[in-house]
Amino acid sequence: AAMNRALALATGEYIASLDSDDLWLPGKTAAQLAAFAADPALDLVFALYRDFVSPELPPGRITPGARDLGVRPGPLFGSLLARRSAFAAAGGFPENLRVGQFLDWLARARALGLRELTLPLHVLDRRIHGANTTMRSPAAGRDYLLALKSHLDRRRAA
Repeated sequence: AAMNRALALATGEYIASLDSDDLWLPGKTAAQLAAFAADPALDLVFALYRDFVSPELPPGRITPGARDLGVRPGPLFGSLLARRSAFAAAGGFPENLRVGQFLDWLARARALGLRELTLPLHVLDRRIHGANTTMRSPAAGRDYLLALKSHLDRRRAA
């Protein structure tokens, strides 16, 4: 609901979001804006990210390095810079999910044929810690399945 409210109040041409526990690397926005300038038909510009285990995570929850898959592409909200018009076209986020809201949104955006690019640039460090929603409530992962089911239901209906 908070993100939908923020989208409704946004007045700029571009939308970006950073979770309070994650980190953007210097140059993220400049590189993504340059991609939009180079190809004005783009709607979404992603880039690369990496997970890192926060040092205060209690021992035994997850070991440092266990999630170290290196820098990789990922269609994450934190690695995205999008035109506000992309949100106008695809709509807001579902408010019935605890996790997976962006997955649902991205499936709708892709179904509409919004143009996207992933830059080969590391721009986001995503923190893994004990207060992550999926760490606190593993059952919240079911919402990913609900987002996928919603996507499949929409495809079948079309």
